[in-house]
Amino acid sequence: MNTVLNRHNIVLFMVLSMLVVLSTWMQFGLLEEPEPQSTAKAVNDPDYYVEYFTSYGVDEEGKQYQLEADRMVHYPLDNKALLDRPHLIQNLEEGGSPTHIYADSGWLFSNGDEILLTDNVKVIRTQGQGLGGAATTDRMRIKLKSGD
Repeated sequence: MNTVLNRHNIVLFMVLSMLVVLSTWMQFGLLEEPEPQSTAKAVNDPDYYVEYFTSYGVDEEGKQYQLEADRMVHYPLDNKALLDRPHLIQNLEEGGSPTHIYADSGWLFSNGDEILLTDNVKVIRTQGQGLGGAATTDRMRIKLKSGD
């Protein structure tokens, strides 16, 4: 009987010791705040996309240009936007000859008054009061008319 009590006491002591260790681990291990995960975006990650993007430059007299793109991807770090297949139409006055400029890609800069068109740039001027014509290039930087 004495051996049974000793075994019983040893088992009881071991169970109580395990409960103390488990409760200590739960108090300090599980209740500890998790390590903060990095939620900051990588430097070049875009913050939004716009499909079938269209923008107009206007002043008191009306439209000055229209900018369209299949997709616009905005990068917040330098506040510029990548344009997929941009199409720029300038000189939108009634009776005037609009100029159409197409490219495979382009960049719209943060202040919105300058665009860089790249890859397979085509400039087409329709015939109106002056002569029409077409030109191609690999890169074209355009200063957009401001409303000032």
